[in-house]
Parts: sequence; C-alpha cells; structure tokens
Amino acid sequence: MSLRYKIYDRMEAEPFLDHSRFEVFVALSFLETDLAHLETCLCFFLWAFSTDDLSDEGDLQKKPDDIQTNHEVFLQILYNADAEQPTYPCAVMLWDLLTRIRGTGNSGTYYRFVKAFIDFSSSQVRQSRNRNMDYIPPIQESILMRRCTIGAALVEAMVEYSLDLDIPDHVFDDPIVIARSEAITDIMTWPNVMIVTSQRKKQADGDHQNFFCALQHAKAIGLQDAINILTNMISDRVEEYLHLKKKLPSFGPDIDSVLTRYHTAVGGFTQGCIVLLQP
Repeated sequence: MSLRYKIYDRMEAEPFLDHSRFEVFVALSFLETDLAHLETCLCFFLWAFSTDDLSDEGDLQKKPDDIQTNHEVFLQILYNADAEQPTYPCAVMLWDLLTRIRGTGNSGTYYRFVKAFIDFSSSQVRQSRNRNMDYIPPIQESILMRRCTIGAALVEAMVEYSLDLDIPDHVFDDPIVIARSEAITDIMTWPNVMIVTSQRKKQADGDHQNFFCALQHAKAIGLQDAINILTNMISDRVEEYLHLKKKLPSFGPDIDSVLTRYHTAVGGFTQGCIVLLQP
C-alpha cells in the first residue's frame, strides 16, 4: 500500500517491510480475523505508520501549518462516501481505508474510527506546534496528548472491525469501559518511551515531545530518575487496570460475551506492541 501510493520509494520501503515484523504484529493484534478483514487491518497499520512517520520524524515534524493543511484534507473525506480520491498520498491511503471499512464494517465501528481519527490527526497538529515553539507540556497534558498521538482509539476501532463486532454505543460510554481503555492505552504507550536510545536521539535532534522530557522538565530531574519514575508508573497503571477489569459491569450475557472477545483482542494488540518494540 505504501508503495502503491508512493509514500516511500521501493529502496526505502522494502528493507523496512522485511525487518519490521509487521506480519507478527498483525497476527498477534488480530488473532481471529478472517482474510477479508485482515487485509484491511494490514492496510491500516501501513497507513498509520506511514502517516505518523511523516509528521513525527519526517519533513513535516516542525511544520504545523503543513500538517494542519493535511488535516483539513483528511476531514473532507471522512463523512462523504462519494468524495473523490485525493492526490496527497497519505490522504489517498486513508480514502482507500475508509472505503474498505464502510464496505465490510458496521456504522458504529465506522463512527468510532472517524472520531478516533479526528482526535489523532488534531493531536498531530498540536504536537507539531509544540515542537515549533519548543513547548514542553506538563505531565498530565503530555499523558493526554500521547493517548491521542499514539492512535490507540484508532486501533480499538480496528479491533472491533476485525472481529466484525456490533457493540452498542452505550457500552463505550460507560465510565469503567472508558477508564479501562485509558489504562490499557497507557500500558501499551509508556513502554515505548522506555527506548532510551530513541529518546536521547530525539532530544539531541531538538525534539522534546516525549514523556521523559515532560517528567524531567516538571520535576527538574535527570534521565535515569525519569526512567525510575516511569517504571513505577507503569507498574501502578497495570495494578489499576487489573482493578478496573474486576469492576467491569454486566451489560447482559449477549453483550458481555462480545465485549470479552473485544477486550481479549485489545490485549493481543498490546502483546503485539511489546513484540514490535523488542530489538
């Protein structure tokens, strides 16, 4: 998909695809998916990584106005099933992905994907503006921002899509379901920050949009102290998640069984993240 829409040239893309372990990541993330849905899920990952790389590490890293322009292009195709195929490569990939989800998913899943995308894309704009201004957000703001920039809600929508589940909207409005989602997002997001060599490179490049910088700046501490704090935070967050898991209310036997499949699959994705982060 990235090759088809010329996000990368073949010389750049093939080594990345050969060594990225995407097939393991997808297999762990979408354990029970049929072939038709699996192809769309794979397209989602390729689109998500391509889009994130361009805004987080590529030419657009400190160009918030350009990212805002791209964001507005994305918005034009979210709600219009008859929208013409755009020309911007990442938007073309999204257009293709949306067409697939509309064709093989349900309206609730599509709504949640669109809502998650708006949060994700808007956060990319905000993060780029922060970089451009050399602004280091406070700890809580950094946590909230990272939940959006990592695209966790997009993944949750794709997990729902992958199993062809039809979960009622009111389930996702339940406070415990929301808190559990936030906890698992933090658990799969924060270990990414623990790749210290990556964080040192980012700081050397003048990129302070990461949780270590937020901790160091807020608490006036060094990198090792920030690592120790984050390690404890991850451990505490796991305990909070396990507590929330026990508090999950019943929505009736039919919905409960579907929700169990959904949460099991989200756990599989979290395991896939761990595998992907291993050297």
